[in-house]
Amino acid sequence: MTILLKLLVFSSGSEKPKIGGLTNNGCVVHLQKCLFKYLVDEEKIERAYEIASSLIPDHMTEFIRGGLHSLEAAKLALEYGSRKQPELADSCIVIPESNITYWPPVPLPGKIICPSMNFSEHARETEEITAISTPEFPMAFIKLHSALVGHQWPVIIKSGVEFVDYEVEVAVVIGQRAKDVPKEQALDYVLGYSVFNDISARAIQLKEMAKGLLLAGKNFDTFAPMGPYIVTKDEVNSPGELNLSLKVNGEVRQKSNTRHMIFDIATLISYWSGIMTLEPGDIITTGTPEGIALGRKPDPKLFYLKPGDIMEAEVEGMGVLINTIKKGQG
Repeated sequence: MTILLKLLVFSSGSEKPKIGGLTNNGCVVHLQKCLFKYLVDEEKIERAYEIASSLIPDHMTEFIRGGLHSLEAAKLALEYGSRKQPELADSCIVIPESNITYWPPVPLPGKIICPSMNFSEHARETEEITAISTPEFPMAFIKLHSALVGHQWPVIIKSGVEFVDYEVEVAVVIGQRAKDVPKEQALDYVLGYSVFNDISARAIQLKEMAKGLLLAGKNFDTFAPMGPYIVTKDEVNSPGELNLSLKVNGEVRQKSNTRHMIFDIATLISYWSGIMTLEPGDIITTGTPEGIALGRKPDPKLFYLKPGDIMEAEVEGMGVLINTIKKGQG
């Protein structure tokens, strides 16, 4: 049986979020519990709980810091859980995907670096509005972890917030500490990839950008959906050739490929690691392609998000991130 390692953070019932793996038939394995079960039943190890909780801790950032040992333990647990699925279902070690709540796959990243104008057609569609032309070097803004939500969570538009927009992107999850990394080695520092939707409050954003700033327009709570899971880098043959798309209420709004990025993933990692130390669990996104509401002509107002809209952001091989727009309080 070939198992693809798709990592997620999930909760079931009133339990706290924990790290899981997705089986080939759409069930979720509680990786720490499953590894403990394997060590007790198959290996007859007395310190099984200590070992399992060390290799697969409760928090994703700690898990990522565990490096190759934690990844190998997770794959072993996922393979065991898939093989023993019927008997492990009763002990809540293997759970139907329909019975879980997806959390952001990295709930507390140290930083989320989001490149701006990194697809050439996107840069052209917004140049008149933003007064930003195709960049000569990577430019970015920061998303805060307080904006993160998971798959199937609502995106809340507060009363008075106008012109809310969507942006499908690939999220690159850093797997190890990176400082001054050469481009040729940059992908070695990646744990895996996920789907990201950079939600923007354009009315506020454009006012900020007119003053040379950008923070509030990108960082309302729920304005950073991510998920459903992380696909480890060994499962992604060519991150520079990934199809990505976004639908609103079934209508395709964005459709492109990462080959159209101005600065590819390796360049972004190398560039930002030369400015700031990248830590395990940090996220760098790719930027978004053309098709956003802001760039629509003649009337972008027809395309901005409204309560009840359903967004489906998809990246090839990484699943579909679905979020519904809801109206919130002012």
